[in-house]
Amino acid sequence: MKFEDTRLPKHASIEKAFNDLVALDNGDKFTTRGVLIARLIAEESIDKDPDAIAAGLFVPYTIESGPLSFARTDVGPRASAMIESMFAIGALAMRNESAEPFYVQQDGATRAVILASSARMFEVAAVEMEQSIAAARKSGVKQDAQFLCAALEPLRSFTDMVTRVEKQELALVKHCQEAVERIENALHDPAVPAESKPAARHRGPQ
Repeated sequence: MKFEDTRLPKHASIEKAFNDLVALDNGDKFTTRGVLIARLIAEESIDKDPDAIAAGLFVPYTIESGPLSFARTDVGPRASAMIESMFAIGALAMRNESAEPFYVQQDGATRAVILASSARMFEVAAVEMEQSIAAARKSGVKQDAQFLCAALEPLRSFTDMVTRVEKQELALVKHCQEAVERIENALHDPAVPAESKPAARHRGPQ
């Protein structure tokens, strides 16, 4: 992939981040996925901050390779701090701690990275759940209700939180909402036991 193929804004820091990522990537394991997150920020974020777009490019690489590998790149301290904030949100979720106090302290660009990264992760989760449920339906095997509910709950919790507190990046919040709703719709498949099916929720005015 060439930078011209990404449809990302022409900006020195964005192009440098892309070229650095391509140099680190092996067989496009991360580049296409990173471009999808960066493009979401570039197209849907209010500020379209170049550092946020650059950070978005590196999200899949950093998730799999770890912050230490990311530290060896040269994308700049601000983009690096945005990536660290994304990891911090994830750590809070893993500890079942409220992410809201930390989230509301972040600037708009950092929140855009967190939201775009989360939306893409939720979309991938939705596709994987749809495929799993379709396979179960075809084979006549009921899905594990407890597992499906456990997988959905952190996504619902985060999305409810950002729906409540985010006042700026509403388009990115909507992507999170749509992905969660897609998962909820998948859970109404006959292959899923009735007790695991989520009740319809009213999110309030958007």
